[in-house]
Amino acid sequence: MTIAAVSVLAGALRLWSLAKVPADPFYDAAVSSMPLSLHNFLLGAYEPGGSLAIDKPPLDLWLQVLSTQVFGFGSFTLKLPSALAGTAAATVLYDAIRRVLGARAGVAAALALATLPIAVLTARSDTVDAAAMLLSVIALWLLVRFAANGRSRWCYLAAAAMGLAFNVKLFEGIVGLPALILFGFLVCRERRAVRLAASAAVFVAVSLAWLTMTLFFPAADRPYAIGSTNASAWNATFVFNGWDRIAGAATQSTLNAQLPPSALHPANNSELARSAVPIGSPSLLRLLDHDGPLSGLRLGFVLLAALALGVPALIWTIVRARGPDGDIERALCASLLLWLALGVALFSAMARLHPRYTEGFTPAVAAVAGIGVAWALRDGFWQRLFTIVTALALTLYGRYLLGASSSAWQLTAIGAIAAAAALWLRRERARGALLAVGLGLATLALPLQVDASLIANHEFDSGVTGAMAAGEVRAISAYINARSAGTRYEFAAADPTEVGSLILYDRRPILSLTAYDAHELLPIPRLKALVAGGELRFAVLDGGCERRRASVSPACSPGAAWVRAHGTDVSRRAGLPHNHVLYQLRTR
Repeated sequence: MTIAAVSVLAGALRLWSLAKVPADPFYDAAVSSMPLSLHNFLLGAYEPGGSLAIDKPPLDLWLQVLSTQVFGFGSFTLKLPSALAGTAAATVLYDAIRRVLGARAGVAAALALATLPIAVLTARSDTVDAAAMLLSVIALWLLVRFAANGRSRWCYLAAAAMGLAFNVKLFEGIVGLPALILFGFLVCRERRAVRLAASAAVFVAVSLAWLTMTLFFPAADRPYAIGSTNASAWNATFVFNGWDRIAGAATQSTLNAQLPPSALHPANNSELARSAVPIGSPSLLRLLDHDGPLSGLRLGFVLLAALALGVPALIWTIVRARGPDGDIERALCASLLLWLALGVALFSAMARLHPRYTEGFTPAVAAVAGIGVAWALRDGFWQRLFTIVTALALTLYGRYLLGASSSAWQLTAIGAIAAAAALWLRRERARGALLAVGLGLATLALPLQVDASLIANHEFDSGVTGAMAAGEVRAISAYINARSAGTRYEFAAADPTEVGSLILYDRRPILSLTAYDAHELLPIPRLKALVAGGELRFAVLDGGCERRRASVSPACSPGAAWVRAHGTDVSRRAGLPHNHVLYQLRTR
């Protein structure tokens, strides 16, 4: 299969029925607010008034703003940048691997990434994690160019690409950085210390460019970064999206322990039902779990192929490579081994994990799996041994994942049998053809089946932060807009992350009573003054204050308590099904 066909397949899997995939109101609200002013655009404003900002640098949202401004605002255009990035990544990975290990390994690696279910899922979501993944693959490609001709510019461009990846998805974007540093170190033959120091300077400068830019705005003009504890985008970056993601107090184990046993087991054996099971707690085999949104169906199956066949292939290449070209081969194989190992260790141990985070190492998974398949097509004792072991392992694991109720795993078994049988054919051409078909069927049948399920069920991994029922959004909007003439703000929200749909629907400035972890954001004296002056007339709360969650709930914040004490609950009048949601504030 040529790379053109692989690219077409990658694009089809990511673009097919893309408009039907649900949106993420949180980030989409920001995409709708940012074009309203240069201030909003540069600082990643979450709401039209520019008082709040998203929790990350807005580089990826700039791509979505461009897409929606050119092609119109909609579900398809919001996800188009991510889908295109995921498609391009397969092609770039092909060329990076091809230049060092040959076209066969490049095509196999590209095909693995093109069909990897978790990569397809992420590219069909509007969080644009695929753009960070693409940048890491571009950095690898640039370093391969550097290894080939020794020109420093390729090394510095690779550092810049990783700096941009940091600006897209912060630390997720630089999971592969240690591996890329190793590759650059091993292939750099002249002025190694100078080039590494200069590359580090480029990386730091690009990584911190946006955060530094925010400091040029007066403090009063900077929107409050959601997720921070002190309004600073730096705090949101390095604490909320940094340390807390790895070792935050609310671990995945704690979250899962709060769920009933019925929530930890799927209602049936379908991919869709199992994806509703909460992600597994940190453990050595977490990435190979039977259930969950990051189950073996989505990542673990291809990861197993990478571990069982790709890792031996990389080690074999490191041992056997000779000459100047062999130095580059050894360097690439060593860096991919490190990238794969870092990803497995990190995502097996993270306290808070979303499936999309694994885009930080999916290029390594795909590259190692593809290199393993290409290596298996060679004729040798070790290739035959590991081909048989991998075919058996994939068959048993596929059977474990799909269960007795499904016959789809049998395609994996048929491919494994064909691959094993091919090893005993004497005619080299027939053996190679049957082995390629067998390995292709064994490694691709299950991922493609899962891809089809993802597309048919319009699945996504962008979350539903800020989502509200469409009827509630229309009811609240109609009630407020009919009674808010002359006001500056549409409403004050107990928690800004809960009202993304309303922001997206009306595109009017709002205020927030709290920030991350129910931290008070709008002091009572200012709230009183805004209400008294007629600038604010409504508040949207997240229900009533329950004693058991009083310490962490925005609905129990001082501002929310003041709203309930001095406002009128008009939820039922507005046509809402619950009380304690919409309050009208008395102007004096």
